[in-house]
Amino acid sequence: MVQIRVLRYMPAFRKVRLVEDANRVARLLALAGIGLRFPGASKEERVRQLMDLVLGQELAARVYGPKATTLER
Repeated sequence: MVQIRVLRYMPAFRKVRLVEDANRVARLLALAGIGLRFPGASKEERVRQLMDLVLGQELAARVYGPKATTLER
């Protein structure tokens, strides 16, 4: 109830900032999880793996091209 009231009266720019921060944290957590699953992966490989998860493999391949290497567990 209090949280809803706070959000209702919060300026729009603060709400946008909250969403941006939440998205940034979610992305960092996802990249950390990918790093745990694929410890030998480079930063670029981890980001590409994230894009596969976010966009789907087909769209990620169309946007970023084929994966350079195959990530193995």
